[in-house]
Amino acid sequence: MAREKKGSALECLSYGVHVVTTKSGDIIAGFTASWVSQVSFNPDLIMVAVKNESYAHKIIRDGGVFAVNVLAEGQAELARKFTPGLHETSDAFSAVPSTGKKTGAPILRDALAYVECTVVSALEPGDHTLFVGEMVASGTPGKGRPLTTANSDLFYSPGEE
Repeated sequence: MAREKKGSALECLSYGVHVVTTKSGDIIAGFTASWVSQVSFNPDLIMVAVKNESYAHKIIRDGGVFAVNVLAEGQAELARKFTPGLHETSDAFSAVPSTGKKTGAPILRDALAYVECTVVSALEPGDHTLFVGEMVASGTPGKGRPLTTANSDLFYSPGEE
């Protein structure tokens, strides 16, 4: 099937827009992610898909932790600060207030909600790795409705780096 037809159909799928952060030693990384989902209630498991060659992939694999920072409607500009997410260091953290909680992965001060996880498994089905993490902490410091691909102009496509 032509990429254009597949792309049009895939753009009809709606996802949340999040900033996933991670930490290994003194190194932190973050990237905008839309492929995030809860996968279990018992235990509470969260899955995030991470591009295999991204820098954050290495940090998640090495550090074994990640945090999903749920963004609110109106925070598309914040999401853009963390794209493309392939760089070793990011100016985004210097411009965005954050704090470390239980895992040490940065929690964005202005996030609608956050979930901290420790990695319990990883699956590499294609060009992304599915990291599954057990939730160890969470919070809902913000107010509003979640930012999604349906209520923003943000959509992850194969050409984005």
